[in-house]
Amino acid sequence: MQKILHDWALGAAFQGPLCALDFSCRELSTMSSPVTLEGLICTKRPHLQEVLPELLARPGDLLILVDGLDEFRHPLDGGTPCHRPGQPAHVKELLRGLIDGTLLPGAAVVVTSRPCPALSSIPFDRHLVILGFDEDQVEDYFRRFFRDAERAAAVQGFISGHQGLAGLCFIPLYCFILCTALGEFFPAGRAADPSPPTTITEVYRCYMATILGTGWSPEPGARQLVLQLGRLAYAALLAGKILFTPAELREFGFDPQDLPGTFFNPIFSGEDHQVYCFFHLTVQEFLAALYCVAALDPGAEDLTPCLDLWWEGSAGQDGDPESSWTSPGESSLLHSTRQLLKGHQPQWDNLQMFARFFMGLLTSRMEGKLEGLAAGFSGDVLGPVADWLGRKLRGDTERRLLSLLHCVAELRQEGVTGRVACELEDVNLFKVTLNPADCAALAYVLGASEPGRVKNLNLSYSNMGMVGLRTIRGLLHRCETLQLRYNGDWLARRGGQKMVCQVSAPIPAGTGTVSPSPPSATNRPPCWQPQKSCPGLAGPWGASPPRRGSGVGRTQEALGWGGGFLSRPLPRPRVDPVALLPCSLCGNCLGSEGARRLWEALRENRTLEELYLDITGITDSGLENMLPCLLANSTLRLLTIVGNRLSEAGQRILSELSRRKPGLKVISTFESDMGLLQAYLDWVEEIKADPDQMDAVKNADALRCIVSVLRDLDEARTSPEARARIRELRREISALLGEKE
Repeated sequence: MQKILHDWALGAAFQGPLCALDFSCRELSTMSSPVTLEGLICTKRPHLQEVLPELLARPGDLLILVDGLDEFRHPLDGGTPCHRPGQPAHVKELLRGLIDGTLLPGAAVVVTSRPCPALSSIPFDRHLVILGFDEDQVEDYFRRFFRDAERAAAVQGFISGHQGLAGLCFIPLYCFILCTALGEFFPAGRAADPSPPTTITEVYRCYMATILGTGWSPEPGARQLVLQLGRLAYAALLAGKILFTPAELREFGFDPQDLPGTFFNPIFSGEDHQVYCFFHLTVQEFLAALYCVAALDPGAEDLTPCLDLWWEGSAGQDGDPESSWTSPGESSLLHSTRQLLKGHQPQWDNLQMFARFFMGLLTSRMEGKLEGLAAGFSGDVLGPVADWLGRKLRGDTERRLLSLLHCVAELRQEGVTGRVACELEDVNLFKVTLNPADCAALAYVLGASEPGRVKNLNLSYSNMGMVGLRTIRGLLHRCETLQLRYNGDWLARRGGQKMVCQVSAPIPAGTGTVSPSPPSATNRPPCWQPQKSCPGLAGPWGASPPRRGSGVGRTQEALGWGGGFLSRPLPRPRVDPVALLPCSLCGNCLGSEGARRLWEALRENRTLEELYLDITGITDSGLENMLPCLLANSTLRLLTIVGNRLSEAGQRILSELSRRKPGLKVISTFESDMGLLQAYLDWVEEIKADPDQMDAVKNADALRCIVSVLRDLDEARTSPEARARIRELRREISALLGEKE
């Protein structure tokens, strides 16, 4: 939010509005009595009181910033949106009026949020993603933090060697925590410590030790403080609370007048009340997980029942509907959890980071790193955890699957990872936006799987970008079916009246370049099977057309064509058998250079059977070496390459390939396969039924690309049936885009 305000003030963004007004959803959540917009503004910005009537009369000159919609504690559905600035209303009706435009119509409204259910119910004009730091900014941050170039380079060099940590540096807060925690291991003028932390859990553990100033093992007073904070954090997490009143703090043994400032922030002060929150949500989640791990009995009998409660969000037989906001007593963790869950149905989405910390701290306790807080375990912990993770991985997909992969990565136990990897046959992360940390967790678990064990790896529409592709490219050959549709770079465009900026954040996992609402389990791309093909492969993938310029080659750079997952020998210390059979790269910015490298890789490949390259920016120059390379390949039987700008000369090369290699079916034009045309028609119907899909993956650009290619077809050379389908598809796409055919 501060960055948006800073850029607006400098004229670098939102240049039209003359005045910016910001509202925090944390603060708004504390209000229970009716309020007016005028009163809110005057309370927060008293210097605007005299000019406020004039400002509100010219809403087109206003920029309204709503920060942290995911932290708003009132449902936005139902009720009547507020219409007048002086109208007293419940804060949820006021906020809905601002977002819907019934209040201050014409004002530019920007909403920031982590992914949350409320986003799917609001018709924003566009969705943007705050990507955080790029590589140069990370380097600059480390230099400024340490003020010692050599020390900064040492810390950053260590982080870059550990994917799980390197993938977090795009989040500025994580940069601060990483620098604070790792700085102790890289002292100025002395040799570095031989064992710095390598997981985010260990980083947070070291960060806590640093700010406590006592290290581990803590003194009795520090131990009591940590557990006291943990009890509060855990109870609040299960209840979905991030704000605490003085009365609630006293209930957990804290004096509001003497709070530990390193953990709590006062975030709203009014005449009648004051509320507090933890320094950051991840700090609350870490402390909650630390309390739970410390509270587990040595035999760990409560371990899997607690995991089930967190995962299912149910209190089981103790599901008393009465709410309970009480401090956990001295009874078992399971009993405390059941008591705290009375009246609450916590969603796993709200516990994802807590679960990762919990798994990582299990390892810390087993290794004796929580000395002073909890002794080691007397019973088997890893066996039950491995069984539990294996059961869940067999049945979950998309975001829940990604959350489990992160848990395995934080646990960091090779035996458990190996057992869990054996359960991974279908890795479906379709339309789950993946950030670099997500890709690192996926790479860690896939690295323990046997080649060919994963039958289907679906990373389509995940927008992982170049950094993510670099992270996983050395493991892609381990799966039989690979789907990487639409993972090229995406550039946000400024403008528009109302938008949501979805913040890259540790929970829920997943950010990247585009942030669609979480899809349903059945929301898959249409399936087109020209012969006997693999389910879910091929068809109109909603890909973006390639862009001109330097961006076109970025996906091929990330995948490392010519030395990547399709060629032999693989660029790895150990050469594993290549298991990949079908591969879908539709919608990625492959370009002609990438295509030439791909053909070279296929010259040596002996497993790939199907390759889908629709709308990948290939031109005639990308076919220069295709003929000799594919004639040398003995396994490829299907190649689709429609939606690319190929001239008649390029089409002749493809025709020659079909003539000289009759066992390879080449589909290079829409009119050459009726099944393909029907699949695109079905896809258009799917988008019509789900309008959000248009924005989610930039399908509008892909549709325009398809229309452009269809217009260039020589209909006189097509069959009457194909001609009718082509005209129908062109007409349906034009209607969907709201453009003339």
